[in-house]
Amino acid sequence: MLYLSALSALLGCATWRLTYSLVAFNPGGGYHYFPTWEELLISIGFVAIEICAYIVLIRLLPILPPLKQNDHNRHEASKA
Repeated sequence: MLYLSALSALLGCATWRLTYSLVAFNPGGGYHYFPTWEELLISIGFVAIEICAYIVLIRLLPILPPLKQNDHNRHEASKA
């Protein structure tokens, strides 16, 4: 659930920032722009870094404490 919330926030912020450049900017007639492969790779790299940082933060700063198993559960788990 936390992952979906973070993903929704990320997509919402990206969409909010994107609307300014798509709606407010009019380059004029006959002009078409598509990012180069370098620009696309940089954008993909930023997203990958954000995902990796999110995973590292989840592992370093857990929200819930680890589950404690009692002796009975350990014994049952070792049988399986």
